[in-house]
Amino acid sequence: MVGSILGPFIVKKLGKKNTLIFSSIGFAVLCGVQYLFAFSPFMLLACIFFLNMFQGFVHFGNMMAADTLDELQYKTGLRLEGFWQNFSMVITTIFGFGVSFLNPMFLSMGGLSFGQVPDNVLPYDEVIRQSVYEHLILLSLIGAVLTVIPLFFYRLSERKHAKIVEALCVRASVKNYEENNLSVKDVITMNSILVNNKEAVEQYVNGELPKFVMKGKRKVENYDMIIVDEILKYQD
Repeated sequence: MVGSILGPFIVKKLGKKNTLIFSSIGFAVLCGVQYLFAFSPFMLLACIFFLNMFQGFVHFGNMMAADTLDELQYKTGLRLEGFWQNFSMVITTIFGFGVSFLNPMFLSMGGLSFGQVPDNVLPYDEVIRQSVYEHLILLSLIGAVLTVIPLFFYRLSERKHAKIVEALCVRASVKNYEENNLSVKDVITMNSILVNNKEAVEQYVNGELPKFVMKGKRKVENYDMIIVDEILKYQD
């Protein structure tokens, strides 16, 4: 709940990628704290509260997937939501089948044998209960670490996505114009895009707009070129 409320403000400051990295690392750290203080009820309650808070940021991963679909549409001209949903279901089913064995495996490592019902053992055996709890925390820690690794390879920034959305709006407006379906909303959107990118277009025409800029020590594409190229396609 807390993470869901604070999420939009943190995303505005850090971006969705960094927010998810922050929440995943925070989740992993708290799992480690839980493991170290597994015998302290007060520490466990505090960790559980903050773990739930960090869990509130998980839904931003779905937004990042939607942003990626916008980029694919920009590059290919195809909208692939249906394909993505079916593909993700296949992947999650395949990996889910394997992951489903991890929980009973870690339970057995904690001393709960296969076939034993946790509710019949854990309330009455403190040693097994503590061992099982520690092993499940370890499983959560491993999951949190594996979750954060792919995020470092995500390269679609908030600014690049914003320019891609503008380019898609230009395409949609041009298509509606060609099909005689141009609406007032299309006209307003196009005027706003043209005004916001007027300076970048003029710089490009004058040869002053670089195709690459430095981001720290890394050279990246100038995202203004995305919308400039799209506008100039229809300059006639």
